[in-house]
Amino acid sequence: MALTTPIVENVNSFDATLPTELKFKVLGATDQIVKNEIKIINNTTSEVVYNHTEYTLLYEQEIPANTLANGVYYSVQFRVYNANDEHSNWSLFLKTIVQNGLSFI
Repeated sequence: MALTTPIVENVNSFDATLPTELKFKVLGATDQIVKNEIKIINNTTSEVVYNHTEYTLLYEQEIPANTLANGVYYSVQFRVYNANDEHSNWSLFLKTIVQNGLSFI
């Protein structure tokens, strides 16, 4: 059975020098989600600057302090996995700029 594609929640203002949580939703999930993967891409260079898989039932991931830089445009995606290690499609990109504690979508 196919897993539902997650939806990235809007990114609240944050300072990239501090850890922050990014969240997503899964509407109408049919399988138990046991882990999720996040991918953050620098929009200028198209480089993946952060890719992490977390075993958790929570629909979020904490981005460590100084992983991102203030004043840079990024795109964020999530995908989820069930206990059989089957994964959903990547979510649509959420584009954001992190700027001195402010995030503009």
